[in-house]
Amino acid sequence: MNQSAPTLLLRADANPRIGVGHVMRMMTLAEEWIRIGGKVVLLSKELPARLTERVEQLGVRCEALTVVPGSAKDLLETSKMIRQINPLWLVIDGYDLHALIPESREEGFPRVLAFYDFNNGSMIQADGLIDQKAGTQRESYNDYSSEATLLLGGSYCLIREEFRRAREEPSKFATSVERVLVTLGGADPSNATTDCIRAISDAAEHQLRIDVVVGAANPHRTEVAAAAKESPHEVVLLDSVSNIAELMSQADLAVAAPGGSSWELAYMGVPMLLVTLAENQRPNAEYLGRTGVARCLGDHGAMSGSDWRESIQTVLGDADLRAGMVDKGRQLIDGLGAARVCRHLREPLFRLRAAESADARMIWEWSNDPGVRAVSFSSEPIPWNSHFAWFEQRLTDAQSRLRIATEHDGDPVGQIRFDFGSEKSATISISLASGVRGKGLGTQLIWMACRELFADTDFDRVLALIKPDNVASIRAFEKAGFETGGDTEVKQQPARRFVLDRGKCL
Repeated sequence: MNQSAPTLLLRADANPRIGVGHVMRMMTLAEEWIRIGGKVVLLSKELPARLTERVEQLGVRCEALTVVPGSAKDLLETSKMIRQINPLWLVIDGYDLHALIPESREEGFPRVLAFYDFNNGSMIQADGLIDQKAGTQRESYNDYSSEATLLLGGSYCLIREEFRRAREEPSKFATSVERVLVTLGGADPSNATTDCIRAISDAAEHQLRIDVVVGAANPHRTEVAAAAKESPHEVVLLDSVSNIAELMSQADLAVAAPGGSSWELAYMGVPMLLVTLAENQRPNAEYLGRTGVARCLGDHGAMSGSDWRESIQTVLGDADLRAGMVDKGRQLIDGLGAARVCRHLREPLFRLRAAESADARMIWEWSNDPGVRAVSFSSEPIPWNSHFAWFEQRLTDAQSRLRIATEHDGDPVGQIRFDFGSEKSATISISLASGVRGKGLGTQLIWMACRELFADTDFDRVLALIKPDNVASIRAFEKAGFETGGDTEVKQQPARRFVLDRGKCL
């Protein structure tokens, strides 16, 4: 069994001009990749020391660059690192970094995934592209090759594990605002934070606590501190924040930029006012305003003091408006985007092939493993003769599909079977080799096999029947996109039914 951990090489920068958002969403991807057993290296220029420390705490190896981003020297240094670590993918995130994708790839140059923020569909010569803005449509990218992996929309929005832990169920909603969170990016070059504090300070009839996140690259901390001191409210300035999810969970209202933090706030169910700080944020702001997830204040450079005050007063005084934002935000982002992206990145590591007669004994041994029998609806050991007859019949049965999952080098790791039913539905079952269990591989193979089935056939739905106490299988199928379909019985035993519709196999 091939035990080498696949590596992602991430390329993103952070500084007062561009902020820290590119690196932070890369870290969300890195966190999930490391969780499923991979390694991550980050190449970056001008990474602030506090951010470097935070990145390394996740288990990411940081490598500093001194090159002009997107330059020929940048490509040279990136290529040198590629030769050193042999990554599965190069992932780039930055406005100047698309030049790092060479028009003709040298042998050994990895697949490239590019984050994209402009929503205009202009061509980037990447193998995969992620545009995580909710509302992004496939039609914007019709010119891309059908072979390119296009991960578009809020389903691929990257939400860190800390937010999933902090999110409350059912949603919390305060009928009055007592606590406001101000988080306007890691840099905030136009000093919107100071203007925001002053505008909220004019709402003197409310008694508020204002938590103000001062980003690691913010050059205006002195002005921010002065505005906080002059405010009639309790203003708490927060540097080097490591508990942003907790702060969001405590907030009754947030003022934010329409970048990555807006998706986190939507997921957490926090009503929000959005201030556009960069041109590429405008489509986000317009979409979130149009769908009722947020109230948009407009571009910071064009806003007057009265614009700030009027909008803040309106949202503070309208509980129904805020409640609508909470509900719509939670419906928009489900928090599983990082796992979905990693499934696509991990896909080249595995292959699915048709089962063959030579696989009979291997599958018999997998099926008779005590752990497999314990979670099966028939727990008795399977005799070899019975298994062999069944297996040979399955190989030629038009109402069944039996697939063997292998690593890229051909080592088998599991089997997936579909039994075809009526009304364009199929029932799935899966078993893994004992050496690969407990590593999240079940979800990967379930997802790959279902995608293949939907691509090859006109089936609209896949069903899974699982024992209620088989927690590991339930989690694997839920992570693959299956939704609960109620309780049933199998062989006079209680079972839970899970369903994956074609359109939910993302």
